Amino acid sequence: MTVTSQPSPSSRAAYVPPAPPWPRYVNALVGLWLFVSTFLWRHTPSAQTNTWLIGLMMTAAALWAVSTPAIRWFNTALAVWLGLSTFAITDVTPLTYYNNFVVAIVAFVLSLIPSPAEWQGAW
Repeated sequence: MTVTSQPSPSSRAAYVPPAPPWPRYVNALVGLWLFVSTFLWRHTPSAQTNTWLIGLMMTAAALWAVSTPAIRWFNTALAVWLGLSTFAITDVTPLTYYNNFVVAIVAFVLSLIPSPAEWQGAW
């Protein structure tokens, strides 16, 4: 008689499905808000072009980063650009100034959060 031992349930590795890359989705929504905000109130021509272009690129980069996590660093650069350009463009309305600055901070922080795939690769 042959005895086969099976591993106990506590020793088996439980499958944990990967969490969705929520920072990328939230970053896409922030970029979409930036794009839409361009058309909700009056912007000066230079601020308008900067705002809608950065918003569009931020949304596209965040959605691309869902499948290619390293692309999140592009959003980091876009957030830095948005923050610096908010100070550099002198003819910005106060509402645009505060909106763009807050979006830059939120997008920057979200772009620094690694995706679940990056966390799993680190272990």
